[in-house]
Amino acid sequence: MTDEQVHQAVTSFNQIPDFRANRGLNHRLSHLMVMTLYAVMSGADSFPEIQAFVESKRGWLGQYVSD
Repeated sequence: MTDEQVHQAVTSFNQIPDFRANRGLNHRLSHLMVMTLYAVMSGADSFPEIQAFVESKRGWLGQYVSD
C-alpha cells in the first residue's frame, strides 16, 4: 500500500467512536485497528502473531500511528 492509502485508513478509522473506558488505555482505537489490519493483511491470524508483527514493524508503523 502507498503512504496515501495508509493515511486514508488512519483517517477513516479515526472517525469510528471509541466507547472504551478511558482508564488504562495505552493506544488509540484507530491505531489498534490500523496495526491489526496490516498484521492480518500480512498473514497474522492470532493475537500473538499480530503482536509479533507490530513489534517487528514498529518503526514503519510509527510514522503513521504515532501520538
